Amino acid sequence: TRDGGAIYSDGGSLAISGATFSGNSAADGGAVYDESGSPTTSTINYSSFTNNVSTATHGEGGAVDIADTATMDHDQFSGNTAYYGAAVYAENTTSFSITHSTFTGNGSTANYEGGGLEVDVPDVNASADTFTGNTSQYGGGVYVDDGPTTLSQDKFSGNTASYYGGAVYSDEPMALNRSTLVNNTAGEYGGGLYNEDTATLSADAIKANTAGTDGGGLYNDDTMTLSGVSVTSNTPDNCAPINTLPGCVG
Repeated sequence: TRDGGAIYSDGGSLAISGATFSGNSAADGGAVYDESGSPTTSTINYSSFTNNVSTATHGEGGAVDIADTATMDHDQFSGNTAYYGAAVYAENTTSFSITHSTFTGNGSTANYEGGGLEVDVPDVNASADTFTGNTSQYGGGVYVDDGPTTLSQDKFSGNTASYYGGAVYSDEPMALNRSTLVNNTAGEYGGGLYNEDTATLSADAIKANTAGTDGGGLYNDDTMTLSGVSVTSNTPDNCAPINTLPGCVG
């Protein structure tokens, strides 16, 4: 199948609820591909996606590739793979929201960006989601490629990036609020978060993350502000470049 191994939507409004997608494959959107462009909002709720694959060399969305205004809620993703956005790739939409969803064991070292989720959308809200054990080269849990993006009350643990951003990699404006980044790993920089645009962090806990080179907790390559953020016990340091982030020591 060219796109959308189980569902291809190109017109009208897509609504999925309580569905199970397992073992599907397509060039983009291993299970679901949605580019309807409808003025109404597509919804994918209370559904599970397991072991779906985007097969294109630079494929998008191992489980879901969505190019439409969309909301997703209470969905589960495990074992999905793609070059961009191993589980979910959201692109070219007005807005995108994903809440109360779990991403577990998606991606691999062959995945380039976003072991769980990659967003290329100008208005993104990801809230109360859990990212555990996902893998990619950049952004083991989430890769932010457009913004502003808000990550709120999210939990990241055991995610791995071969290079930068064990939990999160962001190259667009983003906010990280009341979230936890614990025991994530980057091969080079930013075991917890790697930032190369404008990042605002508030009331987060960033602990016991590891980077192979620098910035075990946070690595800032542009502008980052911290408010009430706890950054502790990261290896080889909490923040890098060292002593450049007010509110973060070491």
